[in-house]
Amino acid sequence: MAIWHRICPMQVSPGCSHTETWVSKDSSDDEGRSYKVNVRLGKPIDILSLKETVIQNLAAEVEYYKATRMSLFNSGELEEVNTCPVCSSSAADSQFRLNIYGGRYHQCSACGHCFLIARPTPSALKDFYATDSHYCSTYVDKKSLETRVEQVAAPKAEWVIEQFKLVYGRKPASILDIGAGGGHFVYAARQLGLGARGIEVSQASREFCRENFGFELETVDFPQDWGRFSDIDIITFWGLIEHVPDPLGLLKSAHQALGGRETLVVASAPHWDSLSTAVQTLFSNSVVRHLDPLGHLHIFTDGSLATAFELSGFAPVAAWYFGMDAYELFTQLTLLTNEKVTPVGGELISTLQGAIDRGRLSDSIVLAGRPLLS
Repeated sequence: MAIWHRICPMQVSPGCSHTETWVSKDSSDDEGRSYKVNVRLGKPIDILSLKETVIQNLAAEVEYYKATRMSLFNSGELEEVNTCPVCSSSAADSQFRLNIYGGRYHQCSACGHCFLIARPTPSALKDFYATDSHYCSTYVDKKSLETRVEQVAAPKAEWVIEQFKLVYGRKPASILDIGAGGGHFVYAARQLGLGARGIEVSQASREFCRENFGFELETVDFPQDWGRFSDIDIITFWGLIEHVPDPLGLLKSAHQALGGRETLVVASAPHWDSLSTAVQTLFSNSVVRHLDPLGHLHIFTDGSLATAFELSGFAPVAAWYFGMDAYELFTQLTLLTNEKVTPVGGELISTLQGAIDRGRLSDSIVLAGRPLLS
């Protein structure tokens, strides 16, 4: 199994962007495969405005997540995971890391990937994502619509276009966002001149998109119907591959659709080696994001995400580290002390998060890849 190394500057540039060399080796004697990767550290955001509704109802959010997750993980609607979902190493060799509401996260001894050793069945997951309006409520909150477009979706669309230009020397024409949520990213990409489409299974999210952005999201089964998108320049998975039992299956379907053309795949994922993981390890009884075992069947390391790309036929070309770790710390302190810590901590949260991102301890990682040359 591939072991990853990086060659990078010791100092962070003023713009928090630089080029690194990522090397994948199958053994210590292997010369390895080298990839030039454009790396960005950090993404400014007014997180308190974006999470205002959650903050106002924090205790109730915790109780909802605890009750629904414990109910499912005690229901018997689970399937055992026998091999690592990324590298296929035996799960018997994995190591237990922590238990969140009955969901037991293990870490692969070969590639470092973290995953639930017993996860909800496909039918249970499908029913949940299609019908649970509470889970998608963050993405269909009309009060935060403009903030989510301006501070979350638009920067992502701009970054994707920038990486495409750096790799191919031209602007992309089209993009497909799979797991499009309320359609914010598709809308932002359209505002930047791209022909953008989205796929989303949640009925509540599709209705939100129709009512607020004026276009329809599709309900296509992408792994079955990837051939319908063979003319797309970029396929994105914003916060999706961690939700499905087979993340490599989605990435391999994207590779089939994108082929050997000048294209990119982009996937974001929760990051194991982060401050949020450390905080939630300490406060495992009040988790509403990140290590949510129903929402996140997988928590990726840098190496396991890069391995997933390589095994799916993609060469890493760009990475972006950012997160909500400081917000996570402050919300847990709010719950612990019953004091309103977060409302007065906006500037402090932003400053602390910047330092966390520059140290690559943020709880989100985005990776972009081009099809590997045959």
